[in-house]
Amino acid sequence: MKLKPRLKGLNEVKASATPHRKVMDSLRDAEFRRNLQHQKAVHSPITARDAGMGYQGPDMEDKGHKDGSCNRTACQMPLKGKLQFWMPIMSTTSGRNYYCADCERAFREWDEQMVRRGENKPGGYGLDERGYRCRPDEGNEALYESNYV
Repeated sequence: MKLKPRLKGLNEVKASATPHRKVMDSLRDAEFRRNLQHQKAVHSPITARDAGMGYQGPDMEDKGHKDGSCNRTACQMPLKGKLQFWMPIMSTTSGRNYYCADCERAFREWDEQMVRRGENKPGGYGLDERGYRCRPDEGNEALYESNYV
C-alpha cells in the first residue's frame, strides 16, 4: 500500500519559496555595483568615463568653451592641455563649441556615413571640404610640438 506524502506546513512552503542565500547576496551585490556606477556617473566626467558610462551630472560652467569642458552633454571631459576640436554653432556666424578627441572621432564617423549615404555634401553648410563638422583647433599644433618634439 502506497502512502501519500505528508502535506507541507506553512514554514516549509515559505522556506522552499525563498531564494538561496547566495542568490540574494549576488542580487544585493549587483544592486550595489549599479548604485556605485550611477554615483560615479553623477560625480564627475572622469569617474563616469572610468565606470564606462556617460556623465549624468549637471552641466559644467565651462561646457563647450576653449580649454573648458567638452560640449557633448554625456561627456564634458576637461579639455585644457588636450587636443581640442571645434564645431561652428549653426545659429551664429562666429560661435564655436569645443569637443574632446573621442567625441570628435564619433562625430567624424557619423559624418562619413552621412556623406556615403549622400545626405551630407562636402563643403556644404557647416561642413568642411571632406564633409566633417568638427575641425582641429589652431592650438593643437603647439600641443603636438610640446608633446612629441
